[in-house]
Order: sequence, then C-alpha cells, then structure tokens
Amino acid sequence: EFPEKTFPFLGSILDDSALIIPEPTCELVAAYVGSSLVSGTAECRTAELMGGWCGCPPLLVPSCDICDGLTPPDSIMDKIVPYVENEHIAYQPGFVTCGQSLAFQSQLEASSQLCLGIKVRKDVCCGGDYEYFGSDWKHEYVWITRASGFVSLCGTFSIVLYILTDSTRRKNIFNQLMLGMSCLDFIYSIAWIVSTAAVPLDPDAPIYGARGTEATCAIQGVMFQIGLGSIFYNVSFSIYFLLVVVYNWRDDKLKKVRPWLHAGPLVSAFILATASIPFSGPFFIGCFISTPP
Repeated sequence: EFPEKTFPFLGSILDDSALIIPEPTCELVAAYVGSSLVSGTAECRTAELMGGWCGCPPLLVPSCDICDGLTPPDSIMDKIVPYVENEHIAYQPGFVTCGQSLAFQSQLEASSQLCLGIKVRKDVCCGGDYEYFGSDWKHEYVWITRASGFVSLCGTFSIVLYILTDSTRRKNIFNQLMLGMSCLDFIYSIAWIVSTAAVPLDPDAPIYGARGTEATCAIQGVMFQIGLGSIFYNVSFSIYFLLVVVYNWRDDKLKKVRPWLHAGPLVSAFILATASIPFSGPFFIGCFISTPP
C-alpha cells in the first residue's frame, strides 16, 4: 500500500564516518524478502512483521489490536514506548515508537505473546484510561494501596509512640533498632498513601488520581527507596540476636556496635534513594524506578 514509505529504524551510520546506509523503502524490503528468504523460516517471519508498516493486510486472523478498538490520537504516534519487561516481552526504551508498534500489530495474532506483551503498556500509545494489567480495577488498585499505607502508618506510629513515651524503653537497644526501622517505614507508608497523587498528569495516558509533577514523582520515588532501607534493619536485628542469644552480650557491650547497627540500614537507604533519582518514573500506583539503571 505504501511502496515508497521508508524504514527509519533500519538506516544507520557506519563507524561515525560519512558512509550512511539509507533508510530502505517498503518496495526495496519486499523485493529483498521475496528473493532472499525462504517462506516459513524465522527470518521470513521477522520480515513479515514489517508488513504492517507498509500497509500490508493482516496475515493472521484474528489479528492483534493493541488499543482494543480505540482510535489513538495522532499526537502520540512519535512517542517512544518505555521499557517493558513481563512474561511476554522485554525491550529497552528508545527503540520503538507508538506509530511503529501500532503499524506492526496487524501482523501479529491476537493471542500471541508479543501482542499481549505490548498491550500491557497500551496506555502509552492508545490514550484513554491507564491499563492496569488488563484489569478494570482502575480505582480499586489505587485505594487499596492507600488503605494499606494508612494501616501501616497507624501501626508504625503506634510503635514509635510506645517507645518514645517511656524513658526505660528509649534506652533499650532493641527498641532503638525498632525505632529506626519504624521511622523508615513511616516514610514508606506516607509514599503509599500519596500513591498516584504524585504522578505527573499526562493527557495522552491518564493515570487515575494523577495530580503531580516531575518533581513530586521524583520525591515519591526517593521516599519509596528510603523506605526500603527498613529491610536492612532485619540484618541488624539478626546480628543483634546473634550477639544476645548466642554470645550472651548485654546492653553495655552492645553499645559498642550500636552505631554500626544503625549505620548499615541508613547508609543503604541513602544510597538507594540517591541512585534512584534519575530513574524514577510514573507507574499505575505511584512513582518507582521505571527504567533499568
């Protein structure tokens, strides 16, 4: 249908020199496939996938429909499909645009792994409501995370209050470790309560509850990573119980290693939070690491 249409993702420059391989046209690719590839081979099947880009009719019925009948806006055809990794597909960002994905879909079977994998991120290329792993629970997912975050916040606050309101409990090293873990959990719980309110509003791919900016998204991503530092307090607790139960250490002796029991989790949380800043991005229930480091 479009013999003169070119493949922008097939052209390249060799070794930073002036030698440029031009972008081949649909007519040229069709001639190469017809004369050089054997029908039924993997190479031929890969080439056939390009047929959608050239306007060829679907090879398989029913064919893949990424947008499930929705007409995507023209404004997002050049949008880059972000990183996708699931049981069906995995590819890096910057490789495929929405226009290319939608053009290739006609050559895929509706139940194929490639079709199912791309549809997970249909929110990027189809507009409309965000796709929650194919579920209609757009509101429920967000409010479930907020509810769990609120319950966690209440529990954490109770632990902190219990320890801080008694001078004897404050001096106990076990309670001090519990207090440190609870402080990190407190930050983590707040991030869950905020949920999608920190996600930047994107008219082309709206996420339920999105009210934020890139700055709020980055802050929430940092809060999540800080909260993960509480996991490392489990290591400190393991060391604490080893020293108390196995080696019969008492508080006077434990005070010598107390700074290290706190330093490990806190430094780890700081490193995770700092390193995550360039990679934080929106997800369907908040802002996390959206692209691989």
